[in-house]
Amino acid sequence: LADAGTPLRPCALALASEGRRRAGDATGALGYAEAGMEALDALDHVEDDELVPHVALVEALRACGETERARDAVQRATVRLDELAARLGDPDLRASFLAGVPAHRRLLELVRELGV
Repeated sequence: LADAGTPLRPCALALASEGRRRAGDATGALGYAEAGMEALDALDHVEDDELVPHVALVEALRACGETERARDAVQRATVRLDELAARLGDPDLRASFLAGVPAHRRLLELVRELGV
C-alpha cells in the first residue's frame, strides 16, 4: 500500500475497508475507502476493478450512517459504470458486464437499496 502510483492501490484499500467494516469498525472502513477513492482519482488509467473502490466507499458510508453521502457516491459510481458499459456495443456482452462482475452487480443492488 506504500506505492501511491500503483494501479493496485485503490482495490487494496477497498479490500482493507471491507475488512474493517466486517470487523465492525465503520470509521476505519470509511478511512480506507476514502483513501482508495483518492488513489483511484490520482491514477490516469485503471485496467480492472475500477468500481471496487466506489462500492467500498458506498458500503462504508452506509455503515457510518451517512446515507446522503452514500447516495451521492452511488450516483457518481453509477455514472462511471454507465460510461464503461456504453463502450460495449454487443447487448449480451453489456448485460454480462453489468450482472456478471461482482462489483457491478453490488453497485446496482446498492442503487436499489438506497433508492437512487
